[in-house]
Amino acid sequence: MSDHKHTAYHEAGHAVMALRLGYEVRKVTIVRRQGVLGKAEIRNRTSPDDIRIDLAGALAEALVNPNDEQIQLGALSDWRNVRRSTRESSPWGSSVIRRETS
Repeated sequence: MSDHKHTAYHEAGHAVMALRLGYEVRKVTIVRRQGVLGKAEIRNRTSPDDIRIDLAGALAEALVNPNDEQIQLGALSDWRNVRRSTRESSPWGSSVIRRETS
């Protein structure tokens, strides 16, 4: 699958989840700019929903291409964001996520 297709599904995953959670999606792009492959601009995200929205991109990629064992750059970045936000907002840090995904 091409980089543009991966990026399109990934960003669509973010946008669909944000819409399902009731957020306003201002713009979704798959045009490479400033080192970023794509971007979904979502207004007024809140912390608990950030995790859902971040992981939706990786989930969309996995659903479309289940045989691809390589984690794409966007999905890896989203996992890093989730780990960072769980460390900041949880008394247990991201150890709960590590155990569930191991």
